[in-house]
Amino acid sequence: MVADLAAIRNGTIGYWWEWPTEDIGPLTDEGARAGFVRERQGAIELQLLVDDVGTMSVEPRASPRAVVGATELGGVLLTDIVSTTPKINLGGSRVCVETLIGRTIITDPSVTEATTSNVAALSMHFSGDTMLGWGGFDAVEESFTTGVDNKLIEATVRLKATPDKTISLSRTLDLVASAHWATTRRSEHGREISTALALTVRSKKAPRPFADLLVSLVRTQDLLSVVFDGFLGVAKGRVESATGNRGEFWNAILMSDATGPDLRAADRRNWPLLGLTDLGGLVAFRRWLSLYETHPRAMTPVTNRVRRGRMSDEVRLLEVASALEYWVAAHRRKAAWTGVGESPAEAAACRVGAEFNRWIGDSTRWAGAFWDHYNGLKHDPSFDPDPTLLRVLVETGYTLLLCCLLNRCAATKRPSMRLLNDYRLERFGDLARQSIQ
Repeated sequence: MVADLAAIRNGTIGYWWEWPTEDIGPLTDEGARAGFVRERQGAIELQLLVDDVGTMSVEPRASPRAVVGATELGGVLLTDIVSTTPKINLGGSRVCVETLIGRTIITDPSVTEATTSNVAALSMHFSGDTMLGWGGFDAVEESFTTGVDNKLIEATVRLKATPDKTISLSRTLDLVASAHWATTRRSEHGREISTALALTVRSKKAPRPFADLLVSLVRTQDLLSVVFDGFLGVAKGRVESATGNRGEFWNAILMSDATGPDLRAADRRNWPLLGLTDLGGLVAFRRWLSLYETHPRAMTPVTNRVRRGRMSDEVRLLEVASALEYWVAAHRRKAAWTGVGESPAEAAACRVGAEFNRWIGDSTRWAGAFWDHYNGLKHDPSFDPDPTLLRVLVETGYTLLLCCLLNRCAATKRPSMRLLNDYRLERFGDLARQSIQ
């Protein structure tokens, strides 16, 4: 039976064994340490009792690869450990403890018998019918029957299995999209139906380190967050171990309850800026991950917006302009469009095409104002821009960068056509046409 992950995050005691390398031999009583684990301040904190103070250094030591735990609630694995800090108390009524901070905790009933911390697959679940629809799954069907007085007399909800969708992310990894649903009878609320879109990164061959698969999950979540215009938190994480056992995991980077106060969450009640078909299907995720590898500097302003939250408009304009400058320079040797205009902003606007010119009013004038503000902020300490115009330039510049990147993901200009005709973005186009004469 898989341990209750929520209960473990609330706090539980157990015995713990350090996993210094990828592989480990059989666990013995000799290597066990008593400790208490809980979620605290957006991370997993494990406090281990120190039995022999004489062997403990006052300096932080290198963190282990992972820590295996046998707790009162079941077997767990703490990984992605970022710090190990000792606290020594000599005499008195306080004990010595060593605190490990990790970003991931995994439940697995057989983890204490495992011989490797590598995993075969990681899944993230995004709850709600909107997510299922976005992924192109029709796993839920509803029908309603009314009587002669137009009162509802019958409602039917049909849940059905649908085929998974799989694409290759690389030579070693696949991405699998699937529809998940469940029905649960709860005495206090009656019967509940839950639905979710699951995205799974699976190793094609041998199990891989958890961190290798996590990177692809995080970047996949980034694209979804951009499309939904806000941080799209993961409702549940699933893991398949090297031995085929299935468990759950919690990760500070992916999960919704680990977001900061300045980070805007996506509103799933609204339809996203782009549908999966606008992006060209699941293959867009492979192209998106490829952009991280080939053009990480162009991606930074986009991922920062959905992961870091609010920043000043001055910082954002510098960041967006630098990314556009890099994007144009990276294509200069192979693409003629990079030489158009007086600035990289104008070249990028020309590349997106006539739809951006219509949205912004005049691409040449807009690019001139945008680049003047970039140079002013970058080189002139006395430069004092108008706050309203600065905000308009930041948002329109960000939209241009987003069009460049998403057009590349879709291998068409359909994303920019949809974005630049979305009513939610029209306000900044109107303000730009009014402000830049």
